[in-house]
Amino acid sequence: MFELRHGHLINKAGKHNYCKPESVQNLIRYIARDRENEDRQEELLACGAWGCLEVFGTDGVIGGFELARLCYRRRGAFGRYVDHEIYEFSCYELMQFQELHISCELVARELARNIYKEGYQVFWGVHVKDKGSLKIHVHFAVNTINFNTGKKRHENWQATKQRELQMQSIIDAIILKEEYKANTTENLPY
Repeated sequence: MFELRHGHLINKAGKHNYCKPESVQNLIRYIARDRENEDRQEELLACGAWGCLEVFGTDGVIGGFELARLCYRRRGAFGRYVDHEIYEFSCYELMQFQELHISCELVARELARNIYKEGYQVFWGVHVKDKGSLKIHVHFAVNTINFNTGKKRHENWQATKQRELQMQSIIDAIILKEEYKANTTENLPY
């Protein structure tokens, strides 16, 4: 069976998705597996945030997203409060991570940091789809308000495709760096 070298990015921000204020809280709690009566906690491998106080848990992240939203002024409907993106790792990427002792948490943190560097708060969570399988993905809850400019994030297919390529490039760079470290330490004389 043919397996892709890279994973792919899915953007869940379709028309009328995440357009209610409670969407932020619902998505962050879903990613953190921190919902009331949660029965899928074992799917969460790791989670974290950039641009929010994660030390206060999901409530701190939700509050941070709400604070950034106060910077945005507009008449009319607010639109999307949060963007939901999912990066699904390929089997090839996961095998490379295992071979080179790269944690999915480290990779997810770097992918999220790239979004943060664009000026957006982001909460991420690494989930395993089926316990014991190689189906691992990262959810990103991205605040739609840029904390540097106060402007709204506008998503389209081209932007998602560009970010997918950026994420694949970041993953390739992490793998290359770890391969280099493994190769240079193998050849040490001691």
